[in-house]
This record gives sequence, structure tokens and C-alpha cells, in this order.
Amino acid sequence: ARLGGDAFASACPGADHAELVRLAERLLAGVRAPITVQAQVLRVGATIGLATCRAGRGTGDVLVAAADGALLAAKSTAKGTWRAASVAV
Repeated sequence: ARLGGDAFASACPGADHAELVRLAERLLAGVRAPITVQAQVLRVGATIGLATCRAGRGTGDVLVAAADGALLAAKSTAKGTWRAASVAV
């Protein structure tokens, strides 16, 4: 889902941390791939914030806020990567 601007969200119910990391790595690799448009090579990047919680423990708002915090941490250290947060509710 598009949250606004260039921010997007995806829910992955039942996914564990390792699965989310693999997904984040695949997304980053796909975004990093150069795109040719009218003979010009374009390169873009992305930074990802992940959030996890135990089943039934976190609301959507809590997870989005945690993922946003992880995203800001990733952007402040190394753009083009991911960081994860765990919601303890």
C-alpha cells in the first residue's frame, strides 16, 4: 500500500524475521537494477524499515510507527539498506 510520497507498506502475516530480511534484500536488489529509458541508464535506490511483532500483539499503527523508526535509523546510517524493529506489546 502507498502511505504517501515515496513511502510504501506491505503486510506479511506469518513471516518470520529471516523471511522479512530475504524479502528486503530481494526488493533492494530489484530497485538497484539499472533501468534504461530512451537510451539513458537510470539508477534509483531504496531504504527499508522492517517491523515485527508476535501474532496478535501489535496494531497496524504500532507496526507502521516501528517500521518508520527502523527506516529513519537505516537512512541515518547507510541509505540503500534495511533495518528492523521488534514491537514488544
